[in-house]
Amino acid sequence: MVRKKGEPTDELDEDYFCRERFQLYLDLLSLEKEDVADLTWFFVSAFWPAQFSDKQDYLMTIKEQIECGVFYDVEL
Repeated sequence: MVRKKGEPTDELDEDYFCRERFQLYLDLLSLEKEDVADLTWFFVSAFWPAQFSDKQDYLMTIKEQIECGVFYDVEL
């Protein structure tokens, strides 16, 4: 069966759109876009207030996790 461009496949969607890939994408956006960083920092500090001392600490942790590759087993 030939798939037309833009037609979704269940196999690809299930493997590609996983939580880990979504988190990696969101973390990369947080490092690139100030407004995304503000929103993710607000979310993290609201639910886990003692996890990070400030927004810069939060963003530094994201950068370190992406660089070491320990927490992400996917690629964009």
